[in-house]
Amino acid sequence: MPAIVISLVQSKVSKIKSPSTGRQLYRDATLNNFGLEVLAGGTMTFYRLGRILGQVTKFKLGNYPNIAVDLAREQCVKVNGLIAQGIDPRKKAKSTVKTLGDLWLWHYTHMVKGKIADEKKMLSLWDRVFTPWAKLGLDEIDRAMCVELQTKIRTTIGKTAKGHRTGGPGAANHAIDLLRSLYRTAHLNRWCDERDSPVRTIKKDHIRARDRFLQPSELQVFFDKLKLCTDVMQDVFKLALFTGVRRSNVCAARKVDVDLVNEIWTIPWAESKNRDPIRIRLIPQATEIFLARLDNRSEWFFPSWGKTGHLVDPKRQWHNLLERAELDDLRIHDLRRTIASWQAGAGTSLHIIAQSLGQNNMKTTPIYARLQDSVVRNAVHNAALLILDAAAEKKPENMESHLADTQQSLAGDTADTPS
Repeated sequence: MPAIVISLVQSKVSKIKSPSTGRQLYRDATLNNFGLEVLAGGTMTFYRLGRILGQVTKFKLGNYPNIAVDLAREQCVKVNGLIAQGIDPRKKAKSTVKTLGDLWLWHYTHMVKGKIADEKKMLSLWDRVFTPWAKLGLDEIDRAMCVELQTKIRTTIGKTAKGHRTGGPGAANHAIDLLRSLYRTAHLNRWCDERDSPVRTIKKDHIRARDRFLQPSELQVFFDKLKLCTDVMQDVFKLALFTGVRRSNVCAARKVDVDLVNEIWTIPWAESKNRDPIRIRLIPQATEIFLARLDNRSEWFFPSWGKTGHLVDPKRQWHNLLERAELDDLRIHDLRRTIASWQAGAGTSLHIIAQSLGQNNMKTTPIYARLQDSVVRNAVHNAALLILDAAAEKKPENMESHLADTQQSLAGDTADTPS
């Protein structure tokens, strides 16, 4: 089949269908030698098309969706640059990276340090898990070793010196993700082929999305027992609830970042998880807490004697609060999910909830906005009434009264929301 010229962008590539037989080649409309080959079986592969040192050939860039469209395009441009310099991209580049430890050092220096929010977690993961493999060559690590490591981490649950939980399916997934990142870095630098990655075919464990938040029946006892905490802890936990801000950002709140006149709390990009500044619109309860804590002479709202200068992790105080309130399986981060869930229960759109939480990715917002059953039931019931009305059918006599009862019950549930 002749090649089809289209703009190879994510929105169009995701809609390309496989041919019934054979293969179909697509050329990019802007970068002429950037192409995508689609096989009848469904395999989609990006290629750099054209001559390499006088020889007409297709240079494989990667399979979609394992490699993103934009990344494949960047690789094609990079290959064009190498060819222009007389370098054959089909030959592996010489590198000082000989061991996994060397690869980690390069990866951490150029792609992790100062560039991602989870830098400390990734460094800690390397130190705890992969230090014994640091002197192994990239070709010495095989799939069996990785599967054994994955199983060991999944089944061995313990705690670090600081009391943080280690092991379990989630920790095993993080370890596999780090190895994949390392070998992807090696592949992009032409230190090894992507097919040489020992974790290429390893499946991660499925982790159920956490959906815990404070239920209506738990709110009264939670606030009653919260009064027994110190004033500092009361303010920390209330701020986490009333702003939906992550624990680390609450503990590291600085006076210079809070505009009490306009009631805006701006979390700097360096402190945010997505590396974008976050604007939190403060409600009166949160503003009162900040106003009450302006008297201390520190730059922090919650100063501490530690090396950071501010409170870091009030896990002991949180544990004591849960024991007094007799609440199980509740984390400080669940307060963030609580405020989002109650917003959803009040009929707030997911877009507004995402804005209140400072989220850029709308896909993660439903995880926080767990709707109450009465709200969902009411929405479906309203739709049923509209359907019956449109069909000009006689509604059941008790349907209108049942809807009124449901709305009255919902109004009663909303009235229990903490102020």
